[in-house]
Amino acid sequence: SIAGWQYTGGDMDRSIWYLDANSWDKFAKPGAKPQTETPKPTPAPSQNSAKYDSWTDELGVKWYKEDGKFTVTVDEGIVLRWGATTKSAKIGVLPKGSVVKYDAFCHSGGYVWIRQPRGNGQYGYLPTGESSGGKRTSTWGKFE
Repeated sequence: SIAGWQYTGGDMDRSIWYLDANSWDKFAKPGAKPQTETPKPTPAPSQNSAKYDSWTDELGVKWYKEDGKFTVTVDEGIVLRWGATTKSAKIGVLPKGSVVKYDAFCHSGGYVWIRQPRGNGQYGYLPTGESSGGKRTSTWGKFE
């Protein structure tokens, strides 16, 4: 039998599936043993993109996986949007002091953007400072 559920807690979503010995043979070649994976240490956040998993979205923007927190420090706040462009629809303005948990960043349209998971497979996008030639030139908050 297979039992599965989604657990949301702390900073992450986990989908957990348990297989008992009888059902394992449906998923693997006869004689194969389930592989247990050792968790890898999470690298400290930095904007060095060489060691990141990355992907390119439908707009051709290259994203880098990074889990962290960003705190807005500019007085005027920052607009959170439904996409990583200044033309994307606004979700709202995050005032100074707002903390955003994010799971990826990119350089696009002269800004460094972060992606905020919002549930139901949706994301909010937040510019966090200016970017030139793929390098950050200013920061509108602090990263943890």
